[in-house]
Amino acid sequence: MNISIGYLPNKYYDFTPDAGGCFPFAVDIEVPSVVSICDIYLPECDENFVPSWMENIKAYPLYFCADVPNYFKDEYEEILSAAQIEYRYLTEGKVQHRSVAKIQDEKQLVAAFPFYITLGCGGETVVWGTKKDVFSVESRKWK
Repeated sequence: MNISIGYLPNKYYDFTPDAGGCFPFAVDIEVPSVVSICDIYLPECDENFVPSWMENIKAYPLYFCADVPNYFKDEYEEILSAAQIEYRYLTEGKVQHRSVAKIQDEKQLVAAFPFYITLGCGGETVVWGTKKDVFSVESRKWK
């Protein structure tokens, strides 16, 4: 299994969104660390690695914020509903929707994680935080 995990330096994220930055969003609170997980290829990946990791560090609940393309919306809702995962839309557009889902345990993460990997591999934004829903959409001053 190949997986890349790295801590991102503070210069990669900021309190003011930057269209030319690594992330087109702001981080409003001090965070102890930001971790990037990439190079996950599901057919070769141990599907229990990330859920076990989250369980071991007592990270639940997890809040996934993702851009969901319109053509994936029905599948997204079906997967989350089947796993009894709470979700809400921050924005709904003609092309994509931004949604936040609350993952409460390892079973729910196992059900939803492959879909989030698919979105991330397709170039969509997928981020998550632990313990608290900190995601919102509002007008901001940009750099």
